[in-house]
Amino acid sequence: MIEIKELIEAFNEMITRLDDGVKTLDRFNSDLSHEINTPLTVIKGELELCLKQKRDENFYKEAISKALQQTNQIRQLTNSLLNVFW
Repeated sequence: MIEIKELIEAFNEMITRLDDGVKTLDRFNSDLSHEINTPLTVIKGELELCLKQKRDENFYKEAISKALQQTNQIRQLTNSLLNVFW
């Protein structure tokens, strides 16, 4: 009888650890999605403004600069992720 009780307790602990792992993965996915989508939204907005109407050269330079900064953020994030997983 004691062996079955120990087995049940071990099984319950395993289920708890698995549940914690799934919750951690869900948070990671949510955070990662936010970290990627935010710079992409900035890039999209800047490019849409550039196409909406004719602007002066400085506006385009600024928009391109912002887009490049956001692209670099995505690249850094991607490199960080690759370093973690490889």
